[in-house]
Amino acid sequence: MSKLPFAIMKIKTIISSFLPAVLIYLFDLVVLNPLNAYLYYPRIDIPMHFFGGMSIAYAYLGLMGDLEQKKHFTADPWLKNLFIVSLVAFTAVAWEWYEFILSIGLDIITQPSEADTMKDLLVGTLGGLVWCLLNKLNTSRSSPKKTRSLRS
Repeated sequence: MSKLPFAIMKIKTIISSFLPAVLIYLFDLVVLNPLNAYLYYPRIDIPMHFFGGMSIAYAYLGLMGDLEQKKHFTADPWLKNLFIVSLVAFTAVAWEWYEFILSIGLDIITQPSEADTMKDLLVGTLGGLVWCLLNKLNTSRSSPKKTRSLRS
């Protein structure tokens, strides 16, 4: 058996984990951008980054849950959530780099200021933190025999 746990993850798990994030991105790409929503309603990026952070936390929790089920990974729930929020923050940074490259390469304004970029990073990370806290509250209310999560 491979030493890389990601090598044995099913494609179905990966797709189902990242589906909400992909749907949010497609909504942005197909609905908000053609309508120039960010031009007319500049604050719409706040909920978009927040829900984006939540959807990325959902994805990482799904992947980690699959690893836990297959006994490839175990961690204290609080440590696991801290790791998830750290991954969400890393993903937010990667997303801002993506926006930066778009603005340089396509000469479009995706980052009007450094303050906007910092706000986007904070809001995205907070979205991930909120999802992890909701997940933790949901699993701690479950019976000790069978732990449910918001990913189920």
